[in-house]
Amino acid sequence: MRLIVDTVIALALVVVLAVVLVRQRQERVQLERVAAVQESIRTIQTQALYRAALKDVEVLPNGYARFIDVSWFNPTPSNVLLDGGAYRWIDYPDDSGHERFNPLYIVAQGQRGAFWYNGHRGIVRARVPRQSTDQDTVELYNLVNGTSLRVGDCRWEMPGPSEAQGDGKPTAASSLVHH
Repeated sequence: MRLIVDTVIALALVVVLAVVLVRQRQERVQLERVAAVQESIRTIQTQALYRAALKDVEVLPNGYARFIDVSWFNPTPSNVLLDGGAYRWIDYPDDSGHERFNPLYIVAQGQRGAFWYNGHRGIVRARVPRQSTDQDTVELYNLVNGTSLRVGDCRWEMPGPSEAQGDGKPTAASSLVHH
């Protein structure tokens, strides 16, 4: 009987240890993915300023390019947090959103871009996948983008077609990419 109890205890300890190790690995992988998306954000933002400095694109008064062209990149910066879907690569605020620091919709779903660019502010943001709660989703968005949004700052319902596609400008940057 003692052997059975000791065996059960040893197996329970092995299972607990395995669960802890798997969880740590998942957290490490997630942080690596966040760092990769942050690098993509910096790459896009740098190109927006660089291309504007070359004056080979439409430049806004703040010195940033109005739009981002996917052809500027090889390879194309990606949002590795988004798995298994087709998303627009990047979209833009509509005419009333030029003062925004963040998109209204932070979750990548439907036709929303994996990235959001507001050239009037020189800001690139990465959208995130929906997490188990709105709070978890906002925390991931804030981690990726270095922001401090609150749940109430975001819209959560599915938008209409015009809101989902930013300003709908027909550029190469609005093409679909698969993650």
